[in-house]
Amino acid sequence: MPVASRVPHRGTHWAVVAGAGELFAERLGPRSASARSGGGATEDESVPEGHSGGGPATAQAGEGGTDGGEAPGGARAVDHLVELQDADSELDRLRNQRNGLPERTALARLRNQLAATDAEVVRVQEQLSESRGRHAELEAEVARLGARVASLRSALKQGSASARDLGAMDHELVGTQQRLDHTEDATLEVIEEIDRLEQLLAQKQELSGELRQQLATADLALAAAEAEVAAKAALVVRSRVQAARLVPPDLLTRYEGMRAKLGGVAVARLVDRSCSGCHLELSPAELAVLRSAPPGSLSTCESCGRILVP
Repeated sequence: MPVASRVPHRGTHWAVVAGAGELFAERLGPRSASARSGGGATEDESVPEGHSGGGPATAQAGEGGTDGGEAPGGARAVDHLVELQDADSELDRLRNQRNGLPERTALARLRNQLAATDAEVVRVQEQLSESRGRHAELEAEVARLGARVASLRSALKQGSASARDLGAMDHELVGTQQRLDHTEDATLEVIEEIDRLEQLLAQKQELSGELRQQLATADLALAAAEAEVAAKAALVVRSRVQAARLVPPDLLTRYEGMRAKLGGVAVARLVDRSCSGCHLELSPAELAVLRSAPPGSLSTCESCGRILVP
């Protein structure tokens, strides 16, 4: 039963579908601000470039501006934008977690083992078929040589032939008996090989059956692990929907465009003296500008262009 169905909301959204324990997080394209409000489509805005004059780009912009400055909606809009970034980052983390589940690795390993074992089963079956065919040929040759030996012994025992013919028959008997002995030895060797192959085939078939049982168990374990991730993702999606509804359309469009171009992270935090997006340290002047900016204003990192939150 699906954990979450497609949840429509503004901006780039995630379709989270968890069927049979599977989570599919699909990034859908951003919807324009005017389209969200019922108007015509507009182009996504590009990542803002750094401003000159030193320090993070922080300027006052009019309502609906996306070029830095005060965010439409003020400080709360910035807070919701941070919440949106946190939700998107968590969804990215959950998708990576789903792709790297140890249960998935275990399942793939079992599938490879089963494929190799089944290939061994086929190989042994082919060898066994060949050995059985060889055995049939040797048995026929033993029967033919045995019949000839019996015939020669009978003729020699009667002694009705000439001395020359009897000498030739005696010579032939010796050679035929040697070939018969050799063929019987080869037959015994083939019989032993057949016994060995039959035992090996039984072992491989037993192993194949065990691996199939393990595979079924591993498949259920993966489904359960995926369902757990899907349940967590469904909660995050609901949080994302709520945050996205509270972000002004122009700011949301800007965020989506930056996120698409900057590896999924459009909003970075100031950690000590560095941008958490590009990990480059800000200068004292840049820090002063960022920290003195009024609440609700938008600052961008000079190095990577991400929205920078103190």
